[in-house]
Amino acid sequence: MLDLEHATVDEAAATLVGADAAVFSAGSGNSATSARRDTMDRAAVVLVMDAAEQAGVRRFLHVSSINVGCADDGGIGDGYAVYLRAKRAAEQHIFAREELDWTVLRPGVLTDGHGDGTVELTAGDRVGPQRARFDQVAREDVAAVLVALIDRPDTAGRIYVVVGGETPIEKAIDVE
Repeated sequence: MLDLEHATVDEAAATLVGADAAVFSAGSGNSATSARRDTMDRAAVVLVMDAAEQAGVRRFLHVSSINVGCADDGGIGDGYAVYLRAKRAAEQHIFAREELDWTVLRPGVLTDGHGDGTVELTAGDRVGPQRARFDQVAREDVAAVLVALIDRPDTAGRIYVVVGGETPIEKAIDVE
């Protein structure tokens, strides 16, 4: 257990020593203040990346957001825009990290229902969707996609968008 809002890079690195990969899937939550969104959705990502590098962990998977490129679109509320800007800033840090074998996963709106092991997974780009999408995906299915991607070195340096769908996860991760 580690409090990412107060931990140092050294403390975070100590938790990663000996790990094969680091997966960042923490978030600020729906009712977070702007300051907490920045702390958890940007700064904590940078903290864990720095810690991974210090601990010698090259594989890094990050859970971002499907709408990361839409922060300035009309109709998106202020709180959500702040969240998306923090996620976008975190991604920019990730993209600049050549020493990490990173993969970014941009899920749709997360639900708490049981996953069914099927998704729609598409290769993304570094800009993000140009229109807001509000497709849903079960947290369980997002976790299963992360597990499937973690040992796939061919996914390093790639961005994927995941929403609910009909393709079994094992087959969906073969997307180009």
